Parts: sequence; structure tokens; C-alpha cells
Amino acid sequence: MRVLISREMPLEVVRLVEAKFDITRRQSDFPMTALEAQAAMAEYDAILATFGDDFSATAFEGLHDAPCKLVANFGVGINHIDAAAAQRAGIRVTNTPGVVTEATADIALTLMLMTCRRASEGESMVRAGDWHGWGPTQLLGMHMSGKTVGIIGMGRIGQAIAQRCRLGFGMPIVFFNRSEKTIEGCTQLPSIQMVMQACDIAVVALPGGR
Repeated sequence: MRVLISREMPLEVVRLVEAKFDITRRQSDFPMTALEAQAAMAEYDAILATFGDDFSATAFEGLHDAPCKLVANFGVGINHIDAAAAQRAGIRVTNTPGVVTEATADIALTLMLMTCRRASEGESMVRAGDWHGWGPTQLLGMHMSGKTVGIIGMGRIGQAIAQRCRLGFGMPIVFFNRSEKTIEGCTQLPSIQMVMQACDIAVVALPGGR
């Protein structure tokens, strides 16, 4: 099976794929255009794609007898892939749900801490050579510990963020979710507006493009 890897991937991924298939690594780290995606599906049996590669309806036009039978997305969402158009062309679409849950939650906490403690401003000051010593009022932020966090969307990532906030920082947690959920240490509220009114810090953990 001939497989095209659309973008630069971690070495472990490349090694696993090349051990089983005849692979070609695309020599660009920019997303594939719809025309590139169309040409690739007309040549390869499968495409290992990722976020940003343009597999919109245009890319699948005229591909009913194409050799490609699979677009495997390296990522959670498939917002950049027209799954209905792929199905009409006889091409399956797969993704990797849950693979970035913990990493995304870690990044969310990083951004929260950076904002509360004004870390990005301080780092920029040091790099620019503008820091001349500590002062009592310099870059005063706010404590994150004990503050109320409001989470919009309590899926896998929202719950991973909530766990870190509750166990690591003792933060009360309120959240909005389309369906009812019972989550230890968290209070579900009936609207986004009520969550925003009740929290000190808001986190949006919803699917992209919605």
C-alpha cells in the first residue's frame, strides 16, 4: 500500500508507518491545498493527513475510481475534511480521538497561569533587557489558587482541565454543558451567562468551528 504523509510527523509515527507501508513524505510543512489533496488521492492508496490540510468537497470531486481508500487524520477533529464527500467517493475517514486530551489540558493550565501571573509580560521584559530588579508593585497579577473557574464544554478535555484545577489549585468549578453531567467537585449551571457571572477565570473547551 502506498501512503502519503502530508506533513512533518514525529519520528515515532514515521517509523511505525514505514515499517508496514511504502511511504512518501511530502516535502512541505504547509497545509495541503484542495488541489494537492485531490492529486494525492488520485495517486496514493491512503493519506496520513493532519489539521489544516484541505480535504473539502472540492478535493473529492471526480474521485469515484481513485486508488485512495483512506484519509487517516493525525488529530482529534475532522473539521477540515468533508466526510460526506469522502463517503460519496468511497473513501473512509478516520481520526485519533482522545490523543491530545492530557496535552491540551496541560496547555490550558499553562495559559491560565501565564495570564494570572503575567508571566509572558515578565519574560518579554527580561529578554528585552528591561528588568532592573524586583519591586512591590511590579507585574502584579492575581493568585489562581482558590479562584472559581468556569468551564464551557465538559467533554474529555474540559474534565481533564477541571481535575487539574480542583486537585492542583483548590479551585471551585462551575460549568456549562449541553447535556447533564455529574462530575465530582463541579457544579453544572444552566447557561453560559450564569457560568460567566459566577467565575473568575473562564475556559472554553468546545470543538473548533462550532
